[in-house]
Amino acid sequence: MASGQRRIRIEFWAVLIFVALLAYALIADWWKEHAALGWVILGIVVVVLGFCLWRYPAFRVRLFNTLKTGIDGLIHQPAEPTQATDPTAVSAPAFVPVSALTQSERDLFLDYIGHRCEKPNCREWNVQQIHHIIPREEGGKNDVWNLIVLCPNHHSYAQNNIPPRSRQRHWARTHSHARRRLLGSGKWKYR
Repeated sequence: MASGQRRIRIEFWAVLIFVALLAYALIADWWKEHAALGWVILGIVVVVLGFCLWRYPAFRVRLFNTLKTGIDGLIHQPAEPTQATDPTAVSAPAFVPVSALTQSERDLFLDYIGHRCEKPNCREWNVQQIHHIIPREEGGKNDVWNLIVLCPNHHSYAQNNIPPRSRQRHWARTHSHARRRLLGSGKWKYR
């Protein structure tokens, strides 16, 4: 088997066939007698689910990510390693994460940017949360163009990449004058 390929688990097919037969046995007789009611219930469920997926992007992202990882874990088994690994070997990380901002750096950034949410039309003031547009775990830096001040509500959305990072960068650019003042002051050590 080539590296990186995954095989479909045998258990997946057995469970899928069993669940399909069980669902058919339970629904077939009831549906014959109550077809109109069954279609009404099915229509209501589809409309409510569609509305929730359309109206709540966090719900949509969480549902699809959960379904994707659950189905992927159920269907595929991990690829077997093609070569033996040395248990004494120490692997270096792909990158070294940037250290977190100190409290004085956070206060300095908040003072220059302002204690307000940078999402347009948000009315939250006295905000204390700083978000990394590209997370430190993915190689994001403490650069003023990678940091954005958000209220707790928008911060939770931003951590799920709602809205996309390109939109978050646009929000940071709308307050570019404050970021340039911070860089020009010489107090910000990150570039």
